[in-house]
Amino acid sequence: EATGRYCFEIAQEMHKAKHTVSIENPLKIKRHAQSQMKRNKTDEVDLDVIKDYAQKNRMDLREWQPKSPQYARLQEFYRRYDDVVRIRTMEKNHLKAGKQDPVVERMIKTSIASRDQELAELKRLIDVLFKENPELLAARTLVCSIKGLAAHTAGRIVAGDPLKFANADAHSAFYGVTPKRNQSGKKTGPSPMTSMGDPGMRGALYRPAQTAMIHNPCINQLT
Repeated sequence: EATGRYCFEIAQEMHKAKHTVSIENPLKIKRHAQSQMKRNKTDEVDLDVIKDYAQKNRMDLREWQPKSPQYARLQEFYRRYDDVVRIRTMEKNHLKAGKQDPVVERMIKTSIASRDQELAELKRLIDVLFKENPELLAARTLVCSIKGLAAHTAGRIVAGDPLKFANADAHSAFYGVTPKRNQSGKKTGPSPMTSMGDPGMRGALYRPAQTAMIHNPCINQLT
């Protein structure tokens, strides 16, 4: 069961020991527990639920493979970038929340300036990592050929290792940008995005999608 970065340390050690490893979405495990009417949540109960889930779905489990050091480092950079953006946004919101004590206001502004410097450094490190790895650079260049996507967002897509997906449908489902059908009998409701995938990637694609709607003829025909 995926539990942040902790599960990857365990998965790495199990893979080194020649075990077959699968990392599953926690929502799947939760729904499996609910289907069994589990009323308690303890380590022992969780272990039994995960074991039962694995046994009943073993034919559908996807084998996990560790990423190359380059991919792992790229993902770390983008995770930190997202964290810093959230902190900077929070500080900017504090400035807009009304009159601040001069000392506090100065501290907030200093914090924002520091976050800006960190974002600039992360962008530099990401660019250096791409330039030092021809495979990553070629993948980013290919993604950049899509009108509406610039280097930074393209790099995020590459960091997600798009080649691990079997097809475009699986890729878009992972980001949560697929339509959610709402139909019962003769009634058909609106079809918004499922929003069940990676929220960070959806946020990163928002502005490029707006740009593509205007400048990308392929996308423009769909709007």
